[in-house]
Amino acid sequence: MTPKKKTDTDDSLEIEEFIERSDGEQLSLLLASQTNLPVLSLESIQIPDDVIALVPKSIARAHCVLPVSLEGDVLTVAMADPADANALVPISRKRNLKIEINLASARELIDRIYRHYP
Repeated sequence: MTPKKKTDTDDSLEIEEFIERSDGEQLSLLLASQTNLPVLSLESIQIPDDVIALVPKSIARAHCVLPVSLEGDVLTVAMADPADANALVPISRKRNLKIEINLASARELIDRIYRHYP
């Protein structure tokens, strides 16, 4: 019997199974390897209130994004899904800031977003 060839559907199913089994950190590492974006652990990061104020609550919650720091005209944010980066364009334009994206686990982000945006 001839071995069955692997299809794109098989690859998609493997990725879906990996996502279901993995924790947020593993998923962040997988995305980082595909996007070349750094992974940030939010555990010990202190975020000043003036930095939090740069991203409205509605955007933070809707797009799972957290502002982390502001250095000069560069706003560093943590996101679970870098494909959502377009949500930050209005902030970048309104405040004349460059946005630097870091990846973080969705679990950590959700915890911190609800802590900073009650």
